[in-house]
Amino acid sequence: MHLNPVGIKVEKPPTSVDISDELLAEIIVRKLSSGYENPKRIIYEQQPLDTTKIVVKIDDYIRDSSNSSKNPSTIKSESAFKTQNYCKNGIHNPLTKHSEEEIRELHPSAGAKKRVKIKKSIKDNKTGNKAN
Repeated sequence: MHLNPVGIKVEKPPTSVDISDELLAEIIVRKLSSGYENPKRIIYEQQPLDTTKIVVKIDDYIRDSSNSSKNPSTIKSESAFKTQNYCKNGIHNPLTKHSEEEIRELHPSAGAKKRVKIKKSIKDNKTGNKAN
């Protein structure tokens, strides 16, 4: 039996020494490093201990941990592409989550004077007049 990712190689002793499978399983579980606390707990809950159960549980744990390490990176990259809508130059963007009145409360420095100037310049650009 090989547990290469864990760093354990288990060989049954010669036939002259009789070690029960349960005792061998107990020794293997105790030799696992602290990084394997979760599978240790699961293995101890499933009595009687068996070497094949240990191998299966550790393989499952390694497989699950390698799959879970892939998922957060995709979530991070998806959130990086997420865009947010903002109001610009004192003009309310209707795609934002706040109303036009709330923009005045959030940004009083933008003020009504600035909005009037911007709206006037937009209006002049549409009609072809130049603002002085």
